[in-house]
Amino acid sequence: MSQDGAWLFLCKRDNMPVRENGDMYKNTIMLFDLGNNGNVKSTTIRQQVRDVAFVGNTHLLLSTALQTELLNLKEQTSVYFEGVKQVKVLQSKKQFLLHYNDEENNRLELRDCCGGLLKTIYNVSLFYTTENGHTYSIADNEKNDSSKMVYRTTQKIVSLKVDPGETGIIIHEQDPDNNSREVLYLDLTTRACFSLKDALSIPVKNAFSETIQEGSIYYLRLWINNEKADTTLA
Repeated sequence: MSQDGAWLFLCKRDNMPVRENGDMYKNTIMLFDLGNNGNVKSTTIRQQVRDVAFVGNTHLLLSTALQTELLNLKEQTSVYFEGVKQVKVLQSKKQFLLHYNDEENNRLELRDCCGGLLKTIYNVSLFYTTENGHTYSIADNEKNDSSKMVYRTTQKIVSLKVDPGETGIIIHEQDPDNNSREVLYLDLTTRACFSLKDALSIPVKNAFSETIQEGSIYYLRLWINNEKADTTLA
C-alpha cells in the first residue's frame, strides 16, 4: 500500500518456474485505487513482474525480464527503461535506482519519483543502499564526476558492508596474485583505513562480518587458505 493509503497492489504468484525468460516465478500484479470516494477500483494488471514498489505516493515501479516500467498512478501513463537488471527504491527520498546490464555499460542511474535523471555512474559492478537513502557503489571508472569517491584501490573490490549509522565501511578485496581476500575498515569520518593483515598475517580465503559495536567492535568469521577449519576474530 502507498504511504497515503490511496493505492494498493496485490501480487498473485505462480510457483511454476518460467524457464524460457529466466524468471523464477510468474507474478501477476493487480493495482487498486482506494481513494475513489470510498469505492475500490481496479486500474492496472501487469504479468511476469519480478520486482514492484511504490515510489512515493504518485508512482509505481515495476520490473520484468524485458523492461522496467514507471507508472504514473493518477494519469495511468508509463515511462519504460530497457536493459535494466536491478532496481531499488529509496523510500526516504522518493527516488529510485536503475542498474543496467553490460550492453548499457553497467551504468547506475538515480532518478526522482517522476523519472527525472539525477545522477549517473558508469561501470558499476555492485551497489549498496542505506536506511538514510545514501548509495555506495563499486565502479571501475574513475571519471564518474557526478559521484563522490570515498575509497580507491588497484585490487578488485568484492563486497562492502556499510555501518548502519554510516560511520564506516568494511571492504573486502580480492588479491589477484594468490586468490586471497583482504579485509579493511574505512572510517568515513577521518578517512583512515585499517587492514586486517596488519593484525593477522595469515592469508584469508573468505570473510564474513557482523557489527557488534559500530565504529569499534566487529565480529569476523574467516576462511583460511589451504585450511579446512575456520577461525574467528573480533
